[in-house]
Amino acid sequence: MDADPLPDVVLEVDHTTDVRRRKLGIYMESGFPEIWVLVPWESSARRPGLAIHVRRGDGYREERSSGAFPGWRAGEIFRALTEAPMSAGAWRALERTARAMGAREGTKPEDDPLMRSHSAQVRAEGVPRAAGRAVPKATGRALPRVT
Repeated sequence: MDADPLPDVVLEVDHTTDVRRRKLGIYMESGFPEIWVLVPWESSARRPGLAIHVRRGDGYREERSSGAFPGWRAGEIFRALTEAPMSAGAWRALERTARAMGAREGTKPEDDPLMRSHSAQVRAEGVPRAAGRAVPKATGRALPRVT
């Protein structure tokens, strides 16, 4: 890990154990700035949801929203990661977060070739718009689950 910078976020999918008991200390020693702990489904040993742990001084503090993805709240991240297909509300939250990240970095969606392509596809397909923004069509295909 010394050669490359650490990622801004680590996503830990937690089905049966509570990672806060052991792994958060390991993440802290390694220097990771933000840990997301996802308990994905009702069949998990713990209550489904997402907890955001942000490094503060000599420990992690649970926060309501991400520092790495400005303004993206835990519930919105949970929906974006677990809904199939993603709801219009989750999509709008993701788009809002992307715009905030772009503003922080001094970029716009049109600066990214993939986003330009997506915007052109949305216009060509006539995807419905909600609150002035394009929302994804429901394809009926289930997204793969993270294991």
